[in-house]
Amino acid sequence: WLRGEQSHAPSRIYYDSNYAAKITTGAFTAKKNIALAGRCRSLYDRVRATRSLEFVHVKGHSGDSGNDRADALVKIGMDGKRTPRRDVAFFRTLA
Repeated sequence: WLRGEQSHAPSRIYYDSNYAAKITTGAFTAKKNIALAGRCRSLYDRVRATRSLEFVHVKGHSGDSGNDRADALVKIGMDGKRTPRRDVAFFRTLA
């Protein structure tokens, strides 16, 4: 959704995995899931070309509502299903 917005306002990406964040930003090199890591890095670079991005760490499995919802969405994706569009609006309210 950050790619599709016309705004160039700074944005935050909340994460609970330091490893995944560092793979995405290029601080670490992926050893597994290389195609996925490459796609994340590519998306990060494309968005960062149009706006500043701030990564904010949240503790996983700690009752954080946004993180809990993100975990649920990951499970949906792992089952091969698409994320409901309403979730984009939910995550925008957290920024």
